[in-house]
Amino acid sequence: MSARYADSTFVPEAWVRLGDWYFDEVKSDSLRNAADAFARLYAFPEPPLYARAIYKLGWTHYRMDDFANAVTTALRQSAGKVPGWKLLDRSVSMAQMSLAHGCDEIDAACLGEIAKGLSVARIIY
Repeated sequence: MSARYADSTFVPEAWVRLGDWYFDEVKSDSLRNAADAFARLYAFPEPPLYARAIYKLGWTHYRMDDFANAVTTALRQSAGKVPGWKLLDRSVSMAQMSLAHGCDEIDAACLGEIAKGLSVARIIY
């Protein structure tokens, strides 16, 4: 239906409601389906349900024990509250990598640890 009625103002709400349904379901793939549905709201940043969907997306990642993505989702939600400021994908990737490797700050030492963990000589940022 979202393809047939792509211009409908109800499309974002439909994705959020579907995400809520999957979020509460107890099947093996339900949280992955919930995350997919909530992530669809990145295409609709203006509707009033955007902040709720991104919050639920972070919560979904947390429930899947995907802590780096949970924090990244929280970062994206916070960035959206600052007028004219966007979190670049490159910044998100560095935040995820630093969290995954236990770095407190993204500095030369942290990048060195990440490079060792990835078995590469260096990371270009």
